Amino acid sequence: MAFKKTVSLIVSLSLLGLLVWMLFETARHSKVNDLRVSFKDKLQVLYENSQDMVNPARRAPLSTIELEERLKANLAVPFGKFSRRDWDWFWRLLYGRFKEDTPGWPKRVRQLSREEIQDNLIDYYYRPFASFGDKQWAIFWQQILKGQVFK
Repeated sequence: MAFKKTVSLIVSLSLLGLLVWMLFETARHSKVNDLRVSFKDKLQVLYENSQDMVNPARRAPLSTIELEERLKANLAVPFGKFSRRDWDWFWRLLYGRFKEDTPGWPKRVRQLSREEIQDNLIDYYYRPFASFGDKQWAIFWQQILKGQVFK
């Protein structure tokens, strides 16, 4: 019985030691920028993120059905074969909020710029987006935004 208690104690202490070691290693390898960011800066990022969530630069329309039909009619490739999953990805790309790839916590979130959205569309749906010129992109954005200001 004493042997089991001794083994249990050794295993528990080993796990505790491993946990402490992992915490020290994490702290040692954490980004220097994490340590330099002040509490006030972190609060500012949290505030800006909450403001953006309440009042985003672009808002998705209540219903996207009309837009989806218009895009299918005017750009059969690739929109004609979009599944519900593709449409969800597309609308998230346009109206979603994405974390910036920066060190530290909290991460700043923002909507993608036109250029970033266009690059993503070209990456995922090379045809027809790679062949779009400025005029085609202008028509595309005009159909999508319908009076919204793109920030």
